[in-house]
Amino acid sequence: MVRRSYIDDIDNKIIKILINNSRISNTKIAKLLNISEASVRKRIKKIMKYGIIKKFTVELNYNLLGYKRVFIGLNIDKDKIFNILEKISKNKNIKDIYLTGGDHDILIDFLYSKPEELDEYIKYLQSIEGIKSVWPTIVIDYYQLR
Repeated sequence: MVRRSYIDDIDNKIIKILINNSRISNTKIAKLLNISEASVRKRIKKIMKYGIIKKFTVELNYNLLGYKRVFIGLNIDKDKIFNILEKISKNKNIKDIYLTGGDHDILIDFLYSKPEELDEYIKYLQSIEGIKSVWPTIVIDYYQLR
């Protein structure tokens, strides 16, 4: 487990810069923070070693690719959770699955291009033993914070 003390203010600044632009060069980060490029490289390596940064990736605009997004909340029998997770995770349209506390036990981030895909998946979820209720919430628009 990583202790917070391993990460200092400069590490946090590097993380914030990378959140906004993961393609930025180490040299540019170094100039922004007034430190050496070698220091930036070592710090990023350390941050990755501790698992704080898991990977560098892209953020897609799914609307421009023809996809719509829905979050599907599930209320389940908790003693069947592993069987349910195995069954619900097989669909290629799933972006992420979260175990949650609150209104639902599981939250599925699901992408679809045709309403039939969503309808079929919801019917499939309703057929799985241990799922008590299915609550889809269609995303209308996205507000980006950064």
